[in-house]
Amino acid sequence: MAKKLNVTKEQLLKAIEGSQGLVSKVRRKLAAAIGEKISWDAVDRLIKKYDEAQEAVRAEKEEMLDIAENNIFKDMVDGDTATSKWYLRMKGKERGYEDTPTFQLDNSDPLRIDISGEPMSAEDLASSADIEVTGGDKE
Repeated sequence: MAKKLNVTKEQLLKAIEGSQGLVSKVRRKLAAAIGEKISWDAVDRLIKKYDEAQEAVRAEKEEMLDIAENNIFKDMVDGDTATSKWYLRMKGKERGYEDTPTFQLDNSDPLRIDISGEPMSAEDLASSADIEVTGGDKE
């Protein structure tokens, strides 16, 4: 039988501070605070036990995302075109910056395919390349 941990919610919240939302960092800080080993799973269960702890972990992760975004913005302001292109691919879709085709299926015609805004019927698809459309009523 596993030994019962004597960790208070306050100790847990203190260990979450500055952890970047990483359970392994919380675990190390808690182990140092209570003077005994504690497993990753035990810390994860403790965090899930308290809404306040879950919120603290979420806030830590959000802060790290802010730092990462700030670094990206600094690079772009400094003229880093590779970072700028990456950012446009990730965030600029509404302005037409997208390097991955979008496929849309039309439920009324299961063979109607829309690739990046270009509608294509089954007949168009069959005549556009070496594609054989089989099945259905047409021979």
